Amino acid sequence: MTKMAPIVSAGLAQVNRGGGPPPPPGISLVVPPGPALDRFVAAAAAHGLAAPDAVRLALERELTLADSDGLGWARELTRHVLTTAAGSARARRALTPAQAAYVRSLTIGRPVRSVDVSQGLTVGLPERMRTRLAGPVPGGALDAGVVPEMVGWETAAALDGRSMAEWALKILLVARSAA
Repeated sequence: MTKMAPIVSAGLAQVNRGGGPPPPPGISLVVPPGPALDRFVAAAAAHGLAAPDAVRLALERELTLADSDGLGWARELTRHVLTTAAGSARARRALTPAQAAYVRSLTIGRPVRSVDVSQGLTVGLPERMRTRLAGPVPGGALDAGVVPEMVGWETAAALDGRSMAEWALKILLVARSAA
């Protein structure tokens, strides 16, 4: 696992998810260069995600898993439950044009050009992540192997009109109550 640098500076997130306004000012994360980052960015680009967007989704996935840990869920069970739910996710209401475009971009996954990250990558993060990412990011968060999973979770969340964390909590609570 690659150890990641701590969040170091204030800045404005550059993502424009789903055609909406950019997120509110947040903080920046400096991801140091290395083979793991190269592989992650290449895998994300193959799934149609720009590097900064992919890092944000990977961090949201990691925070979601940390939340499930706090709820007493085993990490692998969480991943299984959420991935299974994501596989059958459908829109439950009409999506706005921006939401529909975002879901299309996630599901079509047209490859985008992978950026050169030989000098590392600085990624703007939304304010809501500020208090939750007080230290270094776990190295496994940016593993190339998690890209299909995080895209599936984000797609399911977008179809439900929720953030990934909100969607995951809903799914885990329903699964717990059914057990």
